[in-house]
Amino acid sequence: MKELDEKNKSKELKAQKEYEAAVELGKTMEELNVTIYSKVGDGGKLFGSITSKDVAEQIKKQHNIEVDKRKVTLEEPIRVLGSSFVDVKLHQKVTTRIRVDVKEKQ
Repeated sequence: MKELDEKNKSKELKAQKEYEAAVELGKTMEELNVTIYSKVGDGGKLFGSITSKDVAEQIKKQHNIEVDKRKVTLEEPIRVLGSSFVDVKLHQKVTTRIRVDVKEKQ
């Protein structure tokens, strides 16, 4: 029983540390801006679209923060120029919002 209690305590401690790390990362990521350059057609519409995979890659490239593309939640892919906010789920209880700027590729 004592051994089981120690295992449970260590699991709880590990879960608490993961949660605290996610909260800290979330605070850092709230201040991030990610800029993505894309080819643009008539009327400011993009050729193709910006997906959660593109956002995750640019977070890694621009800020050196590893984010799984499945954790980046886009209701639908971004298809126009401008700024939008994207939610990133870092933990079961922690979700942060980052700003994504889509600009025309020169």
